[in-house]
Amino acid sequence: MFIRQANEDEMLSLWGETTDNMRPTSSFFCENIKNDNAEFWTYDDDGRLAGELFVFKSLDDTDFANGKDKAYLCAFQISKDLRGQGYGTKLISHVINHLKEEGINTV
Repeated sequence: MFIRQANEDEMLSLWGETTDNMRPTSSFFCENIKNDNAEFWTYDDDGRLAGELFVFKSLDDTDFANGKDKAYLCAFQISKDLRGQGYGTKLISHVINHLKEEGINTV
């Protein structure tokens, strides 16, 4: 298993949706991925998305994410069969380290 960024189609698949039947929340998330305003991270278990963490780099409410040094994490989950084994901690740590490398120091 490894941690990687996923695209909006993979996010929709994980959420049981398609581009033809998106909920408003999914549409908002996808639009932000397309605009490089957000990142969708996952645990890849041999092609199965086994966890997720969404990062907003910028939001209208800059108290949460300001596009400079502050990001907002949300939509975090780990597959039920992998919970309690440290995968969630590893995913969050990996993403926070990635953000630090980009100059983001507040999440």
